[in-house]
Amino acid sequence: MSRLSNGWKVPESLEDKKELLESYQKTVESMESENPLTIFREHMDNGLLFKAGLQDAMNQLTTFANLYMSIIELKSEITKQTKGDVT
Repeated sequence: MSRLSNGWKVPESLEDKKELLESYQKTVESMESENPLTIFREHMDNGLLFKAGLQDAMNQLTTFANLYMSIIELKSEITKQTKGDVT
């Protein structure tokens, strides 16, 4: 069983793949409104240490990127399975 960019295993069933894809898409949509630069500035304004504020912003960006790539990978897996290439 292969893994997605975010480290999760690719589900076996088509239904599970579609469910996971929908979940990731909802998460990415909600994250799109959260600008990492804004997160960093808010942390700095609230007195957080520079390194901690930067790490938080980078974590947000990394999570978004991994989920985005996982969505692309899941769509590909769903297409393969729907066409009968993978059972």
